[in-house]
Amino acid sequence: AFAEGWLDDSRLAFQGIVRTTEGAAVTELFLATLPAAPAAATRLADAPPSPPTGITITRLTRSTGRKFPGLQGPRHWVRPAPDRSVIAFLAKDDEGIVQFFGVPPEGGAIRQLSRLEQSVETPFDWSPDSKLLACAAGGRIVTVEVATGKSVFLTEHAPAGAEPRYAVTFSPDGRQLAF
Repeated sequence: AFAEGWLDDSRLAFQGIVRTTEGAAVTELFLATLPAAPAAATRLADAPPSPPTGITITRLTRSTGRKFPGLQGPRHWVRPAPDRSVIAFLAKDDEGIVQFFGVPPEGGAIRQLSRLEQSVETPFDWSPDSKLLACAAGGRIVTVEVATGKSVFLTEHAPAGAEPRYAVTFSPDGRQLAF
């Protein structure tokens, strides 16, 4: 388990690696639901790892049937929308381009949220109103309207070696981006 994002005080989304029946490693999205007072974790030396009593782990994505299975792209943390309606993550579309995808926290179909011509290159962030995602793609800062997939590039293409490489972050009021 790695690269997590809190949904609320008792639910934590995270990436986890599973093995296909052929033995290939695929990164999928999971949700841990914690009780008000989790029990202390105990484990015998020879026992496989398992969550403490009372913690429920739910697998939210099953992407092994896709052309490019699993969560992919640059290192990123899964990000629940501020309104908690969807958990965003990165994966390749059928053309091999890293895009935004999302799934409801209750589970369900994976939905492609962006239609960028070049791959997402950085970790990303949600606008406070849950309407936009922001990242760098193609050496430029871009926002994507989640409802439509429409993208707006906010900067010119950076010269080689000067491309944005770090997380793009919305200000608390959603009026500015830091990168």
